[in-house]
Amino acid sequence: NVLMTEMETVHNRVIFSIHGSDRHFPNIVFGFCARLCEADVNIKVIQSIMGHKDIQIIIDIYAEATEDKKKNSIEQVFNQIKIF
Repeated sequence: NVLMTEMETVHNRVIFSIHGSDRHFPNIVFGFCARLCEADVNIKVIQSIMGHKDIQIIIDIYAEATEDKKKNSIEQVFNQIKIF
């Protein structure tokens, strides 16, 4: 994946210039994917960006149902259908 290779190259240059050594790129990828999930990006879009064959990987590893997420999701639905 060309985008991932370019991101890895930029990441390594930045980390090396700051710390004088390379850091593991998978940590950056994990964080990026987790942030996409937190931003409520469509799961199929995340799958395409990350290049995962199976969407279940994203659901099991990156997506997290926090209490705030659940509360905000319920409030959004209620606001859309104007129940409360």
